[in-house]
Amino acid sequence: MTERQEDIVPEVVTRLKPDGSDRMFYRVLWNGHSAIRMNPAPGLQGIREARSFFLIGSHLFQAGLPVPEIFEYDPETGVLIVEDLGDLRLFDLAVKAGENRSRQELLDVYEGV
Repeated sequence: MTERQEDIVPEVVTRLKPDGSDRMFYRVLWNGHSAIRMNPAPGLQGIREARSFFLIGSHLFQAGLPVPEIFEYDPETGVLIVEDLGDLRLFDLAVKAGENRSRQELLDVYEGV
């Protein structure tokens, strides 16, 4: 992605289910691109968690691990714009795989993604 955040004018913004988090997630579509906007949980703790997400996520991505690329991060607000990896969640894969599977088989699902 080569566009800067100020160059992005969303055409469609869809709120996503947060799954047990106080953070808010949105799928943002513009000029044929899709990304996820993550608003931090309220308060200073949310800003700190967003900073940790940015630092750890950037490190893992640079190390070549399969994590979403972080396109933008605002340290003042904690808002992150990250690569959209689609609707399939690792948790859903584990639940589906968990039916009549051993603990080791479930661990293999997590490690194989």
